[in-house]
Amino acid sequence: MSITWFDRCVIVVDMFLIVKAATIPTLLAAFKKPSLFLHPRTLRDVYFQNVWAFMGDSVDEAGEITKRDLLPRASGVVLELGAGHGHNCKYLDKRKVTKYIALEPNPYMHERIVENATKA
Repeated sequence: MSITWFDRCVIVVDMFLIVKAATIPTLLAAFKKPSLFLHPRTLRDVYFQNVWAFMGDSVDEAGEITKRDLLPRASGVVLELGAGHGHNCKYLDKRKVTKYIALEPNPYMHERIVENATKA
């Protein structure tokens, strides 16, 4: 399968939109809390949380068919590594899953994980 010029342009436009959507809130957060500039890893976490806030729902929707087929089969304790905003928990069958553990190293995503798990 070859990638067309249109596909390449769409990718570039998408990347531009992602960078634009995440950069402004990240800079605002850094100006509100200037110490973020001294902690590049923390600044990266803030930036990636903003990236995921912009595109996480779309990524979830793109994989919805597969998730609706696969995730309800899970049972017992479910450990999700790199849970992002916890989009996957809504696909789990509550009758089969006894415990859901969302492991996400980015602390700026934890609040959304709790929100999504509560909604599920």
